[in-house]
Amino acid sequence: MIYRHRRLKPVLKWWVIFCIVVFATVYSQLTLNLFSALNTADVTKLSFIVIGIFYTYMIALGVKLSKYCKNVNNQNCTDELAKVQKHGWFLSDIFMAIGFLGTLVGFIYMLDLTGLQNSNAAQATLITLTTGMKTALYTTVMALIGSIVVKCTLYILNNDIEQIEEEKICVTIRKS
Repeated sequence: MIYRHRRLKPVLKWWVIFCIVVFATVYSQLTLNLFSALNTADVTKLSFIVIGIFYTYMIALGVKLSKYCKNVNNQNCTDELAKVQKHGWFLSDIFMAIGFLGTLVGFIYMLDLTGLQNSNAAQATLITLTTGMKTALYTTVMALIGSIVVKCTLYILNNDIEQIEEEKICVTIRKS
């Protein structure tokens, strides 16, 4: 028999990670006005796409994980959890690609140096340079954070799930 506290261990770890991420997001919003800064700095708005996908995935992972831990012996729950985990590894790579895309778009935006004829145009060009650099950096940072958190979460949960699966095998062998 797989003990209840061992079965709930992955859910509790996911919950701790999710609460830390929510706290960090709220703290960043309250102290740094994060969303307003992202809205003005990120021309592409890719940072908001990363944040939305990240939170959607983390909630879906938590739902599938809790179903799995309640029904450890149900093969459908195991298969669904494995599918969500595969999506997570794929998603962490997508975050890296979105970050790189944001960097490239930011650099392209930054290098759009049309018109340096007078001082007003030079000032406008300087604003374009800083906006492009902010876009490049914000999208990269948001994508890296999302990718790192998803990968760490999946790595931590994978170890616990493997232990539960090994215990299921041992229980099955002992019964036969």
